[in-house]
Amino acid sequence: MSRMIFLFLIPVVTSCIPTQQIETTTTTTTTTTTTMTTTTTTEMPCPTDWEKFERPSGPWCVKLFVGLYLQGNRNEASARCAAEGAVLSGVQNQAELNAMTRQFTKLRYGYFWVGAMRKTSCLMSQLTATCTALNSFEWTDGSTTGTDGFIWKTGDPNNYLYNLYDEPCVAVDVNLMKDIA
Repeated sequence: MSRMIFLFLIPVVTSCIPTQQIETTTTTTTTTTTTMTTTTTTEMPCPTDWEKFERPSGPWCVKLFVGLYLQGNRNEASARCAAEGAVLSGVQNQAELNAMTRQFTKLRYGYFWVGAMRKTSCLMSQLTATCTALNSFEWTDGSTTGTDGFIWKTGDPNNYLYNLYDEPCVAVDVNLMKDIA
């Protein structure tokens, strides 16, 4: 998808997560007879306008950034997240996907990028016994786990963009989500 060039502007949303969400403080106290180390982990609140989710790995903050991009590729989305001190987020489950798409209800068309990439072993491959809809991609954000967030329309992922290019990344189409959300 990153090679596609649009002839018109498309609303593109980037789903990002801040890179630091837990603060750890270590205090060492030494007396003449004992050394005591105390480690305190404090959950950081989500920044303003970010939505919090509970994941198996802990709290997760997500924000969708809307922008108009001529090419609207994954690299631009990743750069936007990096500018916010964040990374492109995966989708843990249907509840997260629904929350993200609710922010799209006023858009007529468009899509948002998520933090997943096709596994190298499945590039340029249609769906097979080895490269299935649920195992062809892997999450790139370091927190998303499992396959519940991979919710494909019928026939996807098909790995073909107009039968010319492979499809190494994942974007959620707003129009399709309006039909199922």
